[in-house]
Amino acid sequence: MKRKEYVALDDMAREIVSIRQQIKEFRMDQVRRSPILVLEDNQSAIALAKSKKTHGRTKHIEVRYHYVRELIRDQVLTVDCPCYARSTQ
Repeated sequence: MKRKEYVALDDMAREIVSIRQQIKEFRMDQVRRSPILVLEDNQSAIALAKSKKTHGRTKHIEVRYHYVRELIRDQVLTVDCPCYARSTQ
């Protein structure tokens, strides 16, 4: 797995949370209550984000980059591959 892909996924998740918070601050009632779907094309990054365990190969990834796991757990966002997202619509 490429560390860059997972770190980029985590950075993007932080941006989504920030934008969602700004929308709430503007008191816009249209803020979605359901999880935001994030499309990621790297299967390893998706698997790591959805996993609750840390593996030997991923121990080099700093804890701060696992924020995306918390967001998935708290149902703020979901992560899926674009090919699966298209087939389910």
